[in-house]
Amino acid sequence: MGCAGSCEASIRPFDEGCHTWPVGYVEGWYVDADVRHQGIGRRLMAAAEQWSVAQGCKEMASDTQIENEVSLTAHQALGFEESSRAVHLRKRLTGAQGTTAERSNPSRQLSLLLLDGTFAICRLDCNAPIPPWASAGHFFSITRTTDELSVVGRQDAVPEGVVCERGWRCLRVVGTVPFSVVGVLASLTAPLAEAGVSLFAVSTFDTDYLLVKEEDLTVALDALRRRGHAVR
Repeated sequence: MGCAGSCEASIRPFDEGCHTWPVGYVEGWYVDADVRHQGIGRRLMAAAEQWSVAQGCKEMASDTQIENEVSLTAHQALGFEESSRAVHLRKRLTGAQGTTAERSNPSRQLSLLLLDGTFAICRLDCNAPIPPWASAGHFFSITRTTDELSVVGRQDAVPEGVVCERGWRCLRVVGTVPFSVVGVLASLTAPLAEAGVSLFAVSTFDTDYLLVKEEDLTVALDALRRRGHAVR
């Protein structure tokens, strides 16, 4: 039996037109044409909304192309209202003088997920080959520079004798953080610094990861929650 439809949802720090944050976001919603008008899309969207509510979201956002009337009608039938309609334009500027002004929101509220397991941060020689144990598990980070080969990975996979700091827990910012959004890391690192918690940050294309020592985890989670962040 094939798949008749799908609905992919995520948590975003904010979305244009919403009044609260973070928000649930419909990244993709599709039902095969031959099984439409049978309630499949409605049930998929309901599941995405229930999941977003469980993450603490008060609003759900989505998008569609301006000319896609079928998608717009389907969204409106489920209670979505059009929040904006625009053609986005941009142009790169050259020769600017002075400091670029940036907007930031250091109090932005985010949802974080505590990953399972304990991690180690390792240092190898800059010319060392990437060891097989470096890619064990669902989360690992490998960075090579002219000075070192740095590996963040599962602690139980790191052999004895490797130079490393053990005993780290990892928090992932849920959802996708657009490159245009500023102040995300600051909103997380500031409360940890105030609580005296040291951290190690890893950023990817989609999001950010924070590693804190296991003995500091309770203090770190309390500091983040007091600042309004949700941790699960």
